[in-house]
Amino acid sequence: CHASCVGKTNGNYQYCPDCHHYMTCIDGTKYIMPCPSHLLWDDQNKTCFWTSSTCTMATTDTTTTSSNN
Repeated sequence: CHASCVGKTNGNYQYCPDCHHYMTCIDGTKYIMPCPSHLLWDDQNKTCFWTSSTCTMATTDTTTTSSNN
């Protein structure tokens, strides 16, 4: 993952420390962009997906269910 745009060409990169965002670099300036709800940045495909093959951060959502017995 990347924390700054120093030495980067213009484009999108995986952002540290959050898989639900990505970093856009334009002329050395960093812009933090959100993925749509529940999606994760995948740096290999350079887009937000339901799963990520490149993000190793823990990004699980907690779901609460109830059952009636």
